[in-house]
Amino acid sequence: MPQADATPATTTLEAAEGTVQAAAAMLAQPGMVILTGPAGRGRSRLLGRIAAAFRGPVLTGGGLAMLRTTPGLALTRAVNAKLPTHDIPLCAEAVRSRVRGALLVIDDLQWCDPVTLAVLPLVAQHCRVVAALRTPHRLPEASVERLTEHAHLLTVAPLTDAEATALAAACAPGLADAAIAAIVRRGGGNPLVVTALATFAQRHPDAPITDPDTATPTAVHAIAEAIADLSRAGRTALAALGLLGRPASRGLLGDGVDELAAAGLVDVDGATVTATSPYTAEIAAGLLERDGRIGLHRHLAGLLDDMEAARHLAAAGDDTAAFERALRAAGDPNRARRAEALLFAVNVPGGLADDDTRLEAAAAALAVGRPRSALKTLADMTSLAARVLTVDAHLHAGHRDEATALAASLPGDVDVSDPLAPMVDRVRLLAAGERADAVADEVRARYGDSPEHCGVAAALAAHSAASRRPGWTQALASAAAAAGRDGDALSARWSAWLLVENLMADGDLTNASAAARAAARACTADHAYSWQTRFLAAQVWCQVLRGGAHR
Repeated sequence: MPQADATPATTTLEAAEGTVQAAAAMLAQPGMVILTGPAGRGRSRLLGRIAAAFRGPVLTGGGLAMLRTTPGLALTRAVNAKLPTHDIPLCAEAVRSRVRGALLVIDDLQWCDPVTLAVLPLVAQHCRVVAALRTPHRLPEASVERLTEHAHLLTVAPLTDAEATALAAACAPGLADAAIAAIVRRGGGNPLVVTALATFAQRHPDAPITDPDTATPTAVHAIAEAIADLSRAGRTALAALGLLGRPASRGLLGDGVDELAAAGLVDVDGATVTATSPYTAEIAAGLLERDGRIGLHRHLAGLLDDMEAARHLAAAGDDTAAFERALRAAGDPNRARRAEALLFAVNVPGGLADDDTRLEAAAAALAVGRPRSALKTLADMTSLAARVLTVDAHLHAGHRDEATALAASLPGDVDVSDPLAPMVDRVRLLAAGERADAVADEVRARYGDSPEHCGVAAALAAHSAASRRPGWTQALASAAAAAGRDGDALSARWSAWLLVENLMADGDLTNASAAARAAARACTADHAYSWQTRFLAAQVWCQVLRGGAHR
């Protein structure tokens, strides 16, 4: 029996073919090879390939979960004979005499009884044995040490992204690239999970990939069975990763991290722990009883920042605490995070948000380019401020007719000393449609040709651009800069967009591309990715129209 070291050599191979070839080389003489890996990683499939490549008879057996206490069951299934399981050496000789030059294949070692585990090392001294052991498992540590002392251990590697993509595409022909990419991310290189998710997506094209039921019962059962073999600390740590939906620190997950890493269920990079398969972590979270899940949500909420804590408190059913933590998170100076927090707060069940909070959330959403979220937030609100923001949201969502109809119903005689007056006149002009000239004259009569309010100035600049008045380009650029200095992100970005749009319409693609690039750069600081994407798309389109390549 070949022995390189006192401890077993563990090899992680990148491809199944490499595993088969490595196992074949190790089995050129009597000895034992054990394939290890998490549930669904493909151990049984590789056992079959190794058996098919063996030049000679193959005897196949394995453990059964329901009969794990039956002495010698896996061996009896393989040699198809009754064995003297009361005497380990005698049993080993009985198996050896039947295997001889054949290959003995034993699947699911994690379900094998103590007799089988004791006999296999003795048989391997004279015969070729290949077996599969799922991680995690509940086998006694002493038994595993004896089993693996002189065995070659091969860890079945996860699928590469390219292999997982090919598998998903084969299981679900015609599936969109974005859906396949989502499946690959959630699958974590696990063939069983990738296959289950792809099959579900093929059968239920309208269901989101993140649906908790996106797997076959077989896949869920296999993974859940493996999770059940973890210690309490391991199960809790894996469930926490499932609830978090992201990598986490060792300190956040507790003492179960090393066990999860040994079982191949997480990857550890310094202090950062990542679930190998996010879907496996989600199943671990789903296995928690209701009270346990609520308790874990509350525990996590006490360790996380306000926004994440709000989500966990809401999941735990504590709506009031979730609302309060979300409002605290809204104090973030970053506009994108502030909008996210306010939108979350207004959507907490129970109608805890008052009208002022809803208006604030809608305005924050518009500032970072989320008009549909703003419209949802403003639904059923009839105040003048709400109607003004609704016009803005329709404009930004491209609903020109709805914006024009609603703007026409706004009063044109709000006292200019009212803080709301400039906002009303601004959207009246932006959404005036055929009455734009008349409304522009009204606005100039109320505020002059150079209004102090940056929003009104931006609206007048937009009207000048639409009618191509001399100096419209400079007017829009100045309006965008002034609004940015004044903190009016909405007017700044809308003016910048109108500048890009009108330059493109005039065929000035060079200046349009430059303006789009500058505006996209300005969106980066606030993480206003929706606006940034819009400007970058315009820049790319300008380069395409000019016949250039985007870099």
